[in-house]
Amino acid sequence: MEISKWDIKDGNKYKDIKLNNISLKLKIIKEGVSDIKGLKILYNNGTVVEFKFEKFLLNSYLKKASNFIVNSKESYIASYNKLDFDLKNISENKFKFNEINLNSPDIILENSQYSINNNYIKNLNNIDVDPNDIIDFKLEIDMNRLPVDLLFIRPYISYTLDNITYYEPITFGCIIGLPISDDKMDKIYNNYIQFSEIAGG
Repeated sequence: MEISKWDIKDGNKYKDIKLNNISLKLKIIKEGVSDIKGLKILYNNGTVVEFKFEKFLLNSYLKKASNFIVNSKESYIASYNKLDFDLKNISENKFKFNEINLNSPDIILENSQYSINNNYIKNLNNIDVDPNDIIDFKLEIDMNRLPVDLLFIRPYISYTLDNITYYEPITFGCIIGLPISDDKMDKIYNNYIQFSEIAGG
């Protein structure tokens, strides 16, 4: 993939620093998983600054015609560790639902709940999904076992139709881990101060 556009968006102020956000628009060249190690920025004066990521996995899919839509409850920001959404089968075909995946071994789901047409089911694996069926997901992530403080995820599902297995990303993606506690803000701040000292201010 390659970066086709970028922008700086204002973030929150904390003590004497400001946490801004870098928005990147990516162009997918081919499908696959990328383990991104960091971001290198070249300033106009020739200065180069490199920011390393603790964990950044990016799974790329070329856009395909979808057999599902996010029916409701789409959200860019989740409530701390919970992500709720539902999917509707908009095709004329019955599918065999295989799994939902968050694309990282570090993300552990706990106490998650699923239902089809408001009927609770314990496990989604190998469940038949008829046309117009609505699958409701209530995902809960174990934040205590994550190596990072904030997490952006975009789940993907796999399903089988006519003996062919499809993999399809769903939702626009969501930020997990908000609001940030004072302890976590102190950790982010201290990491910034340490980085500034290493980089020479």
